[in-house]
Amino acid sequence: MIKTKKDKIYKQFGRTLRYQSKSILTILLLIFAFETVNASPFKPDRVYISMASKHVNLTPDPGTEYNEINPGLILSWNNRKYGLNYWSGVFQNSFSSISPFAAAAKMWPLGSDIKLGVFGSIVGYYGNGSISTKIGNSGYVFLGGFQFEYRNIFIQIQPTLINNKDLGGVFITGVSLPLK
Repeated sequence: MIKTKKDKIYKQFGRTLRYQSKSILTILLLIFAFETVNASPFKPDRVYISMASKHVNLTPDPGTEYNEINPGLILSWNNRKYGLNYWSGVFQNSFSSISPFAAAAKMWPLGSDIKLGVFGSIVGYYGNGSISTKIGNSGYVFLGGFQFEYRNIFIQIQPTLINNKDLGGVFITGVSLPLK
């Protein structure tokens, strides 16, 4: 049976919806797991609004290009269990798909307006691109890097090793707002 373009779109939509449902459930379970000692697990301290990215020394898969306008909404629970910040949210990834996101970060204040930190995250990328940190066939990738904050502006740097010798990476920027 020959499938029409409409059938293929419905099939892809169903597959994406299944992956996103699993991702949302995973994120909620992580929130509960990390917040068992805190009485207010659903009261985030801050919201991050991602806006754009810049790919440096990275080449997209043939026939594709990177989307560098990446709106997203990420909630942050600051200085919680183990002194870490926990982030959960969604954003439009560099392949123009929606990706769920969960991360833990350690941030250090370097002054009254400046913070520097490291983070590790699990992100749902599904079938998008050739990402070397993909976790098996799950559609999830591990991403890590550094975050710099000045007042309400943040910049993330996600370095990557290309062919085990060249350095590349992604710079992500946006704003953050306190919720308290």
